[in-house]
Amino acid sequence: MENQAQSAPLVQPTQASPIKNDNKGLKIFFGVILFFASVASAFIGGYYLNTFLKPETETTIAIQPTNTPTQSMPSIPTGDTPEANTIYLPGKEYFDDTLMALTEDTPRKILVATVTRQEVDKGANQATRVSFFDGKSWTRKTLTKNYDTTAIYTNSLVAGWQVNIDSSRVLKQNVTGKIIVDQNTMGFDTGILTNNIAVRSLPGYTKFMSTGEGYLTINGTQVKAKILYTRIYSNDAKEIQFYDTPFGLTTYWLAFWDNNGNFYHIDSTNVDKPTDKYQTHQFGVKVDANGSVTKTFQVQVTNSPENPPSSFQITLGDPINQKISYTTDSSVNKAPNNSYTWFMSQGSGQIDSVTPGFGVAEYIHD
Repeated sequence: MENQAQSAPLVQPTQASPIKNDNKGLKIFFGVILFFASVASAFIGGYYLNTFLKPETETTIAIQPTNTPTQSMPSIPTGDTPEANTIYLPGKEYFDDTLMALTEDTPRKILVATVTRQEVDKGANQATRVSFFDGKSWTRKTLTKNYDTTAIYTNSLVAGWQVNIDSSRVLKQNVTGKIIVDQNTMGFDTGILTNNIAVRSLPGYTKFMSTGEGYLTINGTQVKAKILYTRIYSNDAKEIQFYDTPFGLTTYWLAFWDNNGNFYHIDSTNVDKPTDKYQTHQFGVKVDANGSVTKTFQVQVTNSPENPPSSFQITLGDPINQKISYTTDSSVNKAPNNSYTWFMSQGSGQIDSVTPGFGVAEYIHD
């Protein structure tokens, strides 16, 4: 479409009714008047037509940068509302943040805190699950409430949880927070996380894990801690297989740090009744002391017959080609009211029967 409008043409005389030229001066006068009228008509018509047809412009408000770290989520709101049942609705978002922190000093303290958020028809359900090993025994607390959004809200277990994204917005993050379990107040600082272990990369299920060197502050005393931080994102919660019905599951899961600065992660899962979303899988990762990541999809596990097992023997295939022996110590049942068993156990072991280390194992069976 042309942007400029034309004025209506002047009516020309016809041969049947010619204009008589009796007065030359008068003719010139009216000619000048008609000329200026034509110019004015073209200008005014073009102006109004251009005004009506011109597309609307958007108003942009510039956000001024600040010196505070970029946040991945809104500031943590506070408040509690009545508990709501978790319902996994199609097309609704799901988020999971899990911190695992193990002190380097003994007696070893362990904090495992998970905050999942499931979008529902009204607001979002936040499930908070905290397990704390004080060096002697485990304490586990859970809380489920409904809030306005999928941000992480504070409650009686979570006094703070902040994810700080590096200004480059490329992989690097730091997470700080505070967890309360009975009389114990535990602050955590993950140090720099780089999302160095990719586990899932689907629109309905994206999962990254990060290893780090951080700190736990337990009742005012700060100690160094090994960190494993996990984040799950989903734009459709129905794409994640939840343990809502028995399907013949046996999972061996391990996070293990050896004394040479290497980290190992194992997920060996057998599914007797597989679904289109959850299949038998074997996955092993080694993050060496220099940060290099090696993965294998060949994992073999044998275990003692107890429930939970008291020991595991794990063989990692090519290209890692190492063996892990792991002995469990104190355990906590993560699903005491369900038809399946889900135990988490702290313990120790060796790499290739030489290098000692420690970690946390999980065993799921139905």
